[in-house]
Amino acid sequence: MPDRSKADIAALTTTIANAYRTRDLDALTTLFATTHPVTAFGTGVDETCIGLEEVRAQFKKDWVALEAGSVEFLDNNITINGDVAWVMSSCTLAFRIDGVDGSATARSTLVCVAESGAWRIAHWHISIPAWI
Repeated sequence: MPDRSKADIAALTTTIANAYRTRDLDALTTLFATTHPVTAFGTGVDETCIGLEEVRAQFKKDWVALEAGSVEFLDNNITINGDVAWVMSSCTLAFRIDGVDGSATARSTLVCVAESGAWRIAHWHISIPAWI
């Protein structure tokens, strides 16, 4: 990977955010790995995805529930080890449900793999922490 790898991964988080906000499922799909297994977790107990089709289904489910939604990645902590990288981020989620705008703080972990000269998502965990 080029010396710009951390910058490339930071750019990936921006691309994820833009594609999610505009509900561009095809653009989101191209960000995921094609030669490695793909998995994802969300906050809900039913938000466990194994494989790209389940990840795509989860995005669709989100968008049915939300009139509008966005994610902003903050404070990306990026670690790279060869062809694997992981990103720990705080996130701000913004959404509209039944005409009411809201927001929440979330946490995200991305595991990325190098494929064909680009970083692709192999695993994504984004969830809202429980305030106990």
